[in-house]
Amino acid sequence: MRRITDEEIVFYDHVAERISGVLGSRSCSLTQSSLAKRIGWNRASLCNFINRIDKGIAAHLIPRIAGVLGVPMDYLITGSQLKPQQRNLWDPRFDEAEIFVEKCDEFRRRKLRSLSLTSVLPLQALPDNASVANFVNSMVNGASEIVAERWHEAIEREREKILSDGCENIDYLIPIRDLLRLPRRLAPYRGFSSEEIVDLLQNLKREWVRKRGMRIIAVDDAMLDPDVRLELSGNIVLSVLGREMQIRFHKDLRIDWDDAPGAVNISRESLIKVKRAAGFGVHDRPSAHQVEQLIDTLLAQVDSHDQSALPSSSNYFQGGAGGFEEQQFAMA
Repeated sequence: MRRITDEEIVFYDHVAERISGVLGSRSCSLTQSSLAKRIGWNRASLCNFINRIDKGIAAHLIPRIAGVLGVPMDYLITGSQLKPQQRNLWDPRFDEAEIFVEKCDEFRRRKLRSLSLTSVLPLQALPDNASVANFVNSMVNGASEIVAERWHEAIEREREKILSDGCENIDYLIPIRDLLRLPRRLAPYRGFSSEEIVDLLQNLKREWVRKRGMRIIAVDDAMLDPDVRLELSGNIVLSVLGREMQIRFHKDLRIDWDDAPGAVNISRESLIKVKRAAGFGVHDRPSAHQVEQLIDTLLAQVDSHDQSALPSSSNYFQGGAGGFEEQQFAMA
């Protein structure tokens, strides 16, 4: 392999510095790892390049990086001045809740069939303002009053919108391990009493599943491939709206959206793969009865520490869209 010259090292130093600068800006929602995934390059290699452990990079990747970052290639190569970019990010440390609420209204008007992989129950299903405050305070963990206030307002206003609009076009995929945090009152539900958990689940069944078409699909952890696990490791929620939009709720409480076809397609295929593994086709949905049975099983688990009371996860998904065995903690 040809040795990189000192002049080339200086050039690559500047490219790496510009990539790092874009990734670190408030307008960018990507990380080094997610950038590597989207350009189809080894994560460790890209991280080593950006952090200047490896001095060179395959030149054909520079146009890909520019495209994913949404910057001109000339900027990465020569440092030409960047034009201000539209922010596809809501950061509650700096932004009012109105920004996110308006964006949600825009998404909702498109009436797109959506899939969400989430580690928490759908936030709009929290039954009242007190439970919203309880949940948000647990997420924020006392770190910032302004962040808690803006998240509270955003969830509250979203709940009011969806109460009238319903959610028949959204399927929520939730790992069983995360679902069981609720009846066992583990984070982020630590601040809830047993009675509040029961009320939350009963309200979920009554107001959202029966009246507004909410569908929850419980997925076994074994169904999550490494890419999906990576998505959930840094996010509370990953959603795809049709083939048009990807939305991520980050664990640092920022929310971003991305309409780049490559990003949307990667996430969409990942979520469809999980849904299929659970026994459902792209357009199939569990019945209200199935979801209610799932909720009833969670209700029976409130404050239970008896692991043996849960059936084997290999039985959760038998039957899929075509059938359901009444006694199982089934795919819902």
